Amino acid sequence: MKKLLSFAAFVMTASLMFAQGNVSDVQSYGISNLASVNQVGMDNYSEIMQDGSMHYLGGMANEAYVDQLGDLNESYIEQLGDANVAEVNQIGFGNLAEVSQGVGFAENNYTYSYQNGDINWSNQLQRWDYNTGIVHQFGTWNWAFQDQQTLKNQKIGNYADAWQDGFANTSYQTQRGQMNTAYVTQYGDWNLADQYQEGKGNYADIFQYGYDNWGFQDQFGKNNEALLNQIGGYNTSYQDQRGNGNWSRTDQGFFYMVYGNFSEAYQRGKMNTQWTWQMGDYNYAFTDQHGKYNDSDTDQYGNYNDSYTNQRGNGNDSYTTQIGGAYEGNYSETLQVGKGNVATTDQEGDMYGMFAGNESYTAQFGKYNTSVTDQYGWDNLSITIQDGVGNTSTTIQTDYDMIGGVDNISLTEQYGIDNDAWTYQAGVGNMSGTLQMGTENTSEVLQIGTNNLALTGQFGDSHLSTVTQIGVGNMSFVGQYNGVGN
Repeated sequence: MKKLLSFAAFVMTASLMFAQGNVSDVQSYGISNLASVNQVGMDNYSEIMQDGSMHYLGGMANEAYVDQLGDLNESYIEQLGDANVAEVNQIGFGNLAEVSQGVGFAENNYTYSYQNGDINWSNQLQRWDYNTGIVHQFGTWNWAFQDQQTLKNQKIGNYADAWQDGFANTSYQTQRGQMNTAYVTQYGDWNLADQYQEGKGNYADIFQYGYDNWGFQDQFGKNNEALLNQIGGYNTSYQDQRGNGNWSRTDQGFFYMVYGNFSEAYQRGKMNTQWTWQMGDYNYAFTDQHGKYNDSDTDQYGNYNDSYTNQRGNGNDSYTTQIGGAYEGNYSETLQVGKGNVATTDQEGDMYGMFAGNESYTAQFGKYNTSVTDQYGWDNLSITIQDGVGNTSTTIQTDYDMIGGVDNISLTEQYGIDNDAWTYQAGVGNMSGTLQMGTENTSEVLQIGTNNLALTGQFGDSHLSTVTQIGVGNMSFVGQYNGVGN
């Protein structure tokens, strides 16, 4: 008997190893069913349907396992009900795996797909809540799709994880509902990751290691978190959040030798936070926030970096830090429209404080706004424009030793009431220009060094101008018009 069983097992194994074009169709009705399919060869087809419609529980605790070794194989699994498990393992070229789980108020389903090879395709759909979907792909030109829908019921979210290692892979993950979690990890070049979440308390995370990768994350709802980390060069990041209390962070670069990363972040609502961190050269960061009490923080380390921040609303904060700069330097532009906004820009040259060539432009329109700009190095330019009531502007241009800045230019314009501008420059050949038009404006300028120039113009009532110059060959011109008690 044992010899007979051994012979049967040998025959079955041999058929699995050499057969091609096999077709397997498994249908299970009820609960706690197990289906397992193993196919070896090319152009095999497997379909598993587990339906609990004949059982009062509607299908529960079914398991389906598919293993396919070879090329151009297809696997389809459909499970209806709760607590189902589906696993697909495919090794080869041009394989397809599709899994569909859940109907009605289904929950606690689990699906896992593993594909090792090139041009493979994985599509996983899970309905309702407490579901877990995982995809692992190794190779080139692979595609991974996961769609999880928490429509209502208990409203607790799903978990999705996609891991791709190779070249030119693509991952799309969609989650609807509350407290969903989505991860995408990609190693290699020319990869694309796109995640979409709709609901409350969702978390999205993309990690990409390589060059020329693309990452997209969209979140709609409240209290969502998004993290996008790209290590390498020429990567592109887009993050969009709509709602209140959202948090978003973008990290790009990692080494000074990388170049050309691109980041865009959009937030609409209240109390949102965006943090962008870039290391390397020729990077670009753009942040756009509309609402109240939003916070934007952009940090760039390297040369020839550009930062753009646009905030519209009240009580917003913007912080821009750029460290590096060689000849052309870094570029920062901040626009704030509303009340009670704060803009801070910090630009530094190289480690010796020379050859910075940084540019900072700040424009604030509204009431009770504050702008602070610090620039360290040579050939820096700062332009600040404030239009409103109760604005304050502070500009500091110097070197790391506080006495060595060269050829820096500061221009400050204030229009309105109760404005205050303070400018400090240290070094050689610096120029300061301050224009105030309104009532009760105050301007203070301090220049320390040689051949510096200070120009101050005040139009209105009750202006106060104080200019202090310490050094050799400095010049100061102050013009006050239509004033009372200047």
